[in-house]
Amino acid sequence: MFKRSCPIFICDKKTIPNNGYCINSSDVCLLIENGRFFSVFPKCFSYDLFFDDLILDGVINLIQFLHKEGCQIRLWNDFSVSEDTVFKLRLYINYWGFYFPTFNSQEYQDLLGDHTFKDALACFDRLLGEGINAFLHLPLQPYHMDDLPEWVDFILEHHYLTLFHYQKSVFTARQIKSLHYFEQFLPVFMLPLVKPYYDLGWDLPLHSESNFEATLAKARFRKGLKKYRSLLKI
Repeated sequence: MFKRSCPIFICDKKTIPNNGYCINSSDVCLLIENGRFFSVFPKCFSYDLFFDDLILDGVINLIQFLHKEGCQIRLWNDFSVSEDTVFKLRLYINYWGFYFPTFNSQEYQDLLGDHTFKDALACFDRLLGEGINAFLHLPLQPYHMDDLPEWVDFILEHHYLTLFHYQKSVFTARQIKSLHYFEQFLPVFMLPLVKPYYDLGWDLPLHSESNFEATLAKARFRKGLKKYRSLLKI
């Protein structure tokens, strides 16, 4: 039986249609103050949190509340978040997932704009050096297939834990097999998704009708199986 996770999207500046786990920060505060949080959201092993503004009171209250309840917390953001904020929250957040849309430096700049590829990796290196549990995540599209071998070489060179995720419906069976070839490499995970991405400005492997904890556990199992098979060939 897989452990259960729950995604929560605190969005004061945008809305996500047809998503029961999208809420604004003031409502989160009220739920916690009134002791009704777990009457609205399920009690889970872990929570995947996304915010369009990390410094809102509701965000901090939720993080502290879930930590007090003994829940694992993954916080999904990009490298526009300040390092000071990461360090201030290090006691509460178990894992930071940083959006990294491409390993091409110019494309990265074009897509994000408010910081450079070089700055992002420098920040990531500093966080890892300070013992922050963090990973990169990247949504894959069919047009990324030719770039993937070079990207994986870069990941292996720098030992960056990277979660690639993709929607199964937009890839052929042959392409999917090619994607999962790269799972044999230690820091690389491939996460196939059935549900569509939400319109958040950038794509997350989270959906109110899916269990990210289960998706990750299946990816770990596949990696272990590939390693076992490779040992049998020796």
